[in-house]
Amino acid sequence: MKQFIGKILNKSTIILENIKLLFVVNNEKLRISDVIVCLEGDNNLRVDKSYELFLKGLAPIILVSGGLENYPGSIHARDMKNYLVGKGVSEDRIYLEENSQNTYGQAREVMKIIREKNWGKVILVASEFHQLRAFLTFLKERGDYPVIILNAPSKKSWFNKSLGIIRWKLLVGEFKKIKEYQKKGHLASIKEAINYQKWKEQQN
Repeated sequence: MKQFIGKILNKSTIILENIKLLFVVNNEKLRISDVIVCLEGDNNLRVDKSYELFLKGLAPIILVSGGLENYPGSIHARDMKNYLVGKGVSEDRIYLEENSQNTYGQAREVMKIIREKNWGKVILVASEFHQLRAFLTFLKERGDYPVIILNAPSKKSWFNKSLGIIRWKLLVGEFKKIKEYQKKGHLASIKEAINYQKWKEQQN
């Protein structure tokens, strides 16, 4: 019985830590960066968020990432690029990553480009419910490369009235995926993320 209660308490603690970190990640103060990384998903809502940040001058480049074609939810990187060009963004300001098929693949492929370009500050755009897993995945793939990853979730998808109760199912689903990714060794731990956040706040 004690072991059962212990497991329940441990599970509750993990969920609470995830929620705390989710709140921090989803409400981060942005800084001028080298690139905005837009992960595919949520139709064009994440692309719109990236475009908004680009117009504000927060980064001179938008990197669109994703090779999965599962419309209308997942839009291929080339179509995200065309969407941005249609809004007036010059093609030479858009980088393409179209090999990845999931969040882990995006983190792996995008971090390769980040290292090659020697970028030091990155704004990561996912959605409100997906941002934490995306951040932890990128943080794991970062290794010892000293890049500052700033989080800028598209909140339009989260506050879309049509979602209703589905938004909570999405959040629960994300916590399950976080657990699955952690078992595979694809995510940084909560402790590593907290230490990284402390380090990040000390950087210029």
